[in-house]
Amino acid sequence: MSVEAAGSGDDYHAAYSTGAELGKGAFAVVKTATRLRDGKQFAVKVITKSIRSSGAEKQLLKTEIQALKRVLGHPKVVQFEEFYEDKNSVWIVMEHVPGVELFYLLEKFTFFPEAIGCRILCSIFNAVAHCHANKVLHRDLKVGVIHLDITFYGLQNNLICPFSLKI
Repeated sequence: MSVEAAGSGDDYHAAYSTGAELGKGAFAVVKTATRLRDGKQFAVKVITKSIRSSGAEKQLLKTEIQALKRVLGHPKVVQFEEFYEDKNSVWIVMEHVPGVELFYLLEKFTFFPEAIGCRILCSIFNAVAHCHANKVLHRDLKVGVIHLDITFYGLQNNLICPFSLKI
């Protein structure tokens, strides 16, 4: 499976407008991005190359992009769109997942009805099974990286969020 960039950093900035920060990790920042030609919303993971400069780190980045391409098409797995690269940074453009982190819900609710817990777990297991069937292992699976559409799980009437949801 090839890992070729859609273009350079200049090409990314010509195609997308970058917005607010969604999250931050040890090696990357995730922000909102709007595709200029049609206004469609995405999330973009911006990785500074100076941090990921060793050969092993470059291979990890290549592996991550290959993994994102392998699991395309599943409704419960974040979809890869494209990536851009220049000498300083890499921009990985992915589906923007509106909703709430499972971590937030577990903090907010001390009790989930069994039927809702079942739906959540079945969705997680289904997504993980799809990844495994495509020989992809999630290296960082935790409640903070699982985003839920609260309308699907019947929680919309019980949830007060400090931010607006796109549901």
